Amino acid sequence: MTYYCLHRSFAQISNARTSYRLCCEAVGLITVAGLHREETYGSLTFEEQQLRRKLYYLLLMTERYYAIYLHCATSLDATIAPPQLELVTDPQLSMDSFLEMIRIFTVPGKCFFDALAADSTDASCTEESLKKIWNELHTTSSEIEPWSNGYIDISFSRRWIRILAWKLAYQMRGSNFSLNANNGQIPIEIARDMLIDTYLTPENLYDVHGPGVPVKTLEIATALVDIVGQYDHNMKLEAWNVLHDVCKFAFSLNHYNNDMLKRFSTKCQNALITLPISKPLQLDGYPKDNEDIDP
Repeated sequence: MTYYCLHRSFAQISNARTSYRLCCEAVGLITVAGLHREETYGSLTFEEQQLRRKLYYLLLMTERYYAIYLHCATSLDATIAPPQLELVTDPQLSMDSFLEMIRIFTVPGKCFFDALAADSTDASCTEESLKKIWNELHTTSSEIEPWSNGYIDISFSRRWIRILAWKLAYQMRGSNFSLNANNGQIPIEIARDMLIDTYLTPENLYDVHGPGVPVKTLEIATALVDIVGQYDHNMKLEAWNVLHDVCKFAFSLNHYNNDMLKRFSTKCQNALITLPISKPLQLDGYPKDNEDIDP
């Protein structure tokens, strides 16, 4: 029944509420089976352990994704060891990418996703925990080859989690380390880093990744919109120029969430309303005839 619920959850991905309900059913079933306890695996063969560990962490990542966008608290945590690497002759069957995705989703900790689900800074989600996310997800594991199987998911997920960490720090307002509410350059750097990858990646590779890539891209774009409403003149100009390229990429993808696009469009409109229109944005020292700026 767990496999069935998980399969149906992914099959209904376009209907987020139905998909999430099926995911919850699967989470409940593995909890009843005790797959969240390490001692449950002691009597199982290696193959059975591997299969159940893969299932557990796939559900954990799915639940944490939904926690952010449906604002639902999580129940699973990294209470068991992840699956082990397996010797394979086909690179497509390598566990490297899956294990890297597990790392990306577990470095933040359960409190991080619960804080995002509640749209507030949880007391247990501290500066130190956000700093850990920022430092440990700065790069991809050295085991992952560029443009290998799973690289796109890893690349976008890593930057997506770092943007979400920046947003929590932005809400905290009192943080005083490098990832803080006053450092608007962070989302710009993350977005530029992401764009470099998109310029080098064949467009057809994005078609197999479903809604995850555009959703994570729009999360980066919304952070850029936040900068426009809060930071100084030069940074606003820089953010708008990068935002233009990020949006072009997001809207070029075949899979995207219409509800999220509507929310993003509304946020952009609200940000534009707050901008003065009597004086165009212009970098200091630029000639007057360079006043046209792509939004």
